[in-house]
Amino acid sequence: AICYDMDFPAYIRQAGAMGADLLLAPSNDWPEIKETHWRMARMPAIENGVPVLRPSSSGVSTAMDPYGRILSRVDFFESGGSPIYAVFPMGSIPTVYSGFGDAWAWICVISIVILFFLSVRRMWKAKASG
Repeated sequence: AICYDMDFPAYIRQAGAMGADLLLAPSNDWPEIKETHWRMARMPAIENGVPVLRPSSSGVSTAMDPYGRILSRVDFFESGGSPIYAVFPMGSIPTVYSGFGDAWAWICVISIVILFFLSVRRMWKAKASG
């Protein structure tokens, strides 16, 4: 994946579904977005249970394990362009998201709607009989 590909969960979910050992996501950032952009890259690592290496030519390069923990972080602007070094735990871990995607979220939304209508119906019956 490159740069903004990490912002498309359905695309990146393929890495988790296929059991990828490592997700590489090179990027080219700018000072105003550097912090937000590398932090957003943590979510796909956690969702899909895949270690992520995100080198950035002008931003924050990060190495994350499948749990989203930072293994190494180098800010291009603070380090003068130093390389990133990290030891990765190779291999992915299974997650609910990599298996089912957004289905779990939709099940929760539908359940809340059903419970809402059941509670309204119950209150309506109580008023009608009371």
